[in-house]
Amino acid sequence: MIECATHLPSASAVDLSQLETGSCAAGQRDDAPRARPSQSNSSRSRNDDGWNQLAENLALAERLLQQRRVAPDATDAIHDEGLQLGSSHRPRPWRGGDDTERACRRLPRYMMGASDNSMRRESPMAQITLNGNPIHTNGELPAVGAKAPDFKLTGGDLKDVSLADYKGKRKILNIVPSLDTAVCATSTRRFNEAAGKLANTVVLVVSADLPFASKRFCTTEGLQNVVPLSLMRGKNFAKDYGVFIEDGPLAGITARAVVVLDENDRVVYRQLVPEIGQEPDYDKVLAAAR
Repeated sequence: MIECATHLPSASAVDLSQLETGSCAAGQRDDAPRARPSQSNSSRSRNDDGWNQLAENLALAERLLQQRRVAPDATDAIHDEGLQLGSSHRPRPWRGGDDTERACRRLPRYMMGASDNSMRRESPMAQITLNGNPIHTNGELPAVGAKAPDFKLTGGDLKDVSLADYKGKRKILNIVPSLDTAVCATSTRRFNEAAGKLANTVVLVVSADLPFASKRFCTTEGLQNVVPLSLMRGKNFAKDYGVFIEDGPLAGITARAVVVLDENDRVVYRQLVPEIGQEPDYDKVLAAAR
């Protein structure tokens, strides 16, 4: 029900903040008859004109908000000048965030859109499979041409390792769930063999294994052309590279993927292996690394 004072302010002095809470609930229709005090014809005419202007103004504001084109200065003009938008207050393209908040705070609650958090686009999830069963990673691999996210991983000597440690070299990031599995072990051997034939290139094998275990594996296998790195102190790596498994039995470790970086740490090739039990496409990886 609309319960307003008997005297409505003129359209030029309308403050929409009054409509958000309290005496006027804009946007709700009132079809029931409403008793009004006796008024003169001129007073009733002024009030009717005010209601008509208010309805037009609210419709304009709602349309602007729905188009997400309300800018802060245009919103202030709506409030301060009774929705009289002039040529000097043309709305700018919507930028979201504070603009949306400022636009909404002067409008009734029924006209307020979703919060900024709900408008924020979430990172897309990639789907892979484990023994044919679908599971998901937290995002996608860095795009080709993009600067690779830096990282802090742990080497076999327990020292922190970052991209800066291999500055000026081409890098193959062989990302595996664990070297204690047959496919991960096989891919590491294959890359170790190929790395000896690649000039100015280093192969980094990134896994969830502890540094002791990954170092022992490489020592036992006689693998000297790859560098095992652990997520022990660099768990953000998996999320930054979009390979963190969100669900399924392997939730919490990485998917199988390969990312090739040039000397300037730009991504030149990426490959997310669709089935964890499969090996990566070695030919495409090595072609990109040459």
